[in-house]
Amino acid sequence: MFAKILGALEVGLKNAALVMHRLSWLMLFALLILGTSDVLGRYFFNRPITGTREISSILVVGIVVFGWAYVQSKKGHVKIDFVVSRFPSRAQVITELVVSFISLAVFGTIVWQSAVIAMRHWEMGYLVSVIQIPIAPFQLLVTLGALTLCLEYIYEIISLSHKISKEG
Repeated sequence: MFAKILGALEVGLKNAALVMHRLSWLMLFALLILGTSDVLGRYFFNRPITGTREISSILVVGIVVFGWAYVQSKKGHVKIDFVVSRFPSRAQVITELVVSFISLAVFGTIVWQSAVIAMRHWEMGYLVSVIQIPIAPFQLLVTLGALTLCLEYIYEIISLSHKISKEG
């Protein structure tokens, strides 16, 4: 029963991470089109696109934070296992579990604080300077990306804990 729930959780998280990964690719494509159009408009028609710098900044943030969970689901984040690889198998799993807990705490804090900042900016009516649109919805991109990564870490913690209990 537990394995079935864990499998369903894994599939759901991988699908969510894949959707966010694809959204980050769309944002990258939009960034390339925007940058190219701005350069062409500036040099050929003497009419750059207003707000290109601001929109580009928002897109870059989206590209980065929407890639976090996908990279974690593929175990693609940088690991320095020079020392840990010499540990016994159980100690390696425990080390990975501790790192996952610490990562969950760090990114949980990012979820919390980015949501607080976005709500504060929503209440105060902060706008993206040149294009005059609310900035809070875009700040929630960080919250969403970090939240999805936290769910990946929770899955990893459950999976590693189950692995330890099966070995022990």
